[in-house]
Amino acid sequence: MRHVWSYILMIADERLVTLLGQPDLSAAFDCTDHSMLLDRLRFAVVLSDSVLDLVRSFLTDRTQQIAYSGQLSAVQPVLFGVLQRSVLGPLSYLLYTAELALVVTRHGLNLHQCANDMQVNVSTSASNAEAAVARLTACLVDIEAWLKASRLRLNPTKTQVMWFGSPAADQSQHLTSAIGVDTYQWRWHMTLESSLTVTVNDAVYRCLHRWPLCV
Repeated sequence: MRHVWSYILMIADERLVTLLGQPDLSAAFDCTDHSMLLDRLRFAVVLSDSVLDLVRSFLTDRTQQIAYSGQLSAVQPVLFGVLQRSVLGPLSYLLYTAELALVVTRHGLNLHQCANDMQVNVSTSASNAEAAVARLTACLVDIEAWLKASRLRLNPTKTQVMWFGSPAADQSQHLTSAIGVDTYQWRWHMTLESSLTVTVNDAVYRCLHRWPLCV
């Protein structure tokens, strides 16, 4: 997030505003499909057979069992999920979702990822705010479709969209007019002061549009 924040500050110096989306995924690590991951490592990342065998040994032959009230469930194979508290787990997840960069790039937006944390942003003049919202909305539609095809689920109630801008630019009217465009759950209009601190406007704009949940 620090890299994204530095980018937003540099853009604000140019009297531009930044629209930032933070898609939230439900249980992203737990939903990673082992079979799809291995296929992507073979054909997209093009790992050698020896490296691929190492990753396969990390994923396969794992089992799980649930203990509740003194009772044990039957032992079941683990077909989904990568370990979060390991070095290879977050790396495997990033490789599993690497194609998201192509999805975002098609819309001319920027993608920043750190494990399962994701930020998508676009910078523009305040007068082109509505066009920026439309581009981000279309990008989120494609992101959701890609995630759905990858057995991952976007969480609409925790996905946030917010504006960042400098008071040096006359932007309030343009940003307010962009509120009527359907976006994700809600957005904030945040102003970057000269001291590099952030203040949130008294008005927090909420959009009633709810994103359809994946099934």
